[in-house]
Amino acid sequence: MEPGEHMLMGLYRISLLDDVTHGLSAILFLVAALHSARASRLALTAFGWYYAYDAIIYLVTGVLQSKPLGENIGLNLPHVVISGIMLWLAYRRRANVPGVEAAVAA
Repeated sequence: MEPGEHMLMGLYRISLLDDVTHGLSAILFLVAALHSARASRLALTAFGWYYAYDAIIYLVTGVLQSKPLGENIGLNLPHVVISGIMLWLAYRRRANVPGVEAAVAA
């Protein structure tokens, strides 16, 4: 392992950059949640796409580096699942929030 890296749950090698990114994401989500629903949706959208692209890049990199398929998928699965949840929360329709149609009609 490189200096500053550690193992997460004995499965994933995590660097200082990963720790900083995850920590800043958590702080941003907290601030957005305290500010407004709109800010929360913006944070979910931005970081949902960020983590989705991160997973895609590392999945492709794993294939190009001929890493075992199970290891490659297992390593990237948390980002795939988390980004999917974030994007679903950001883009889902909410029954208690007026849609675009109501705003246009007003």
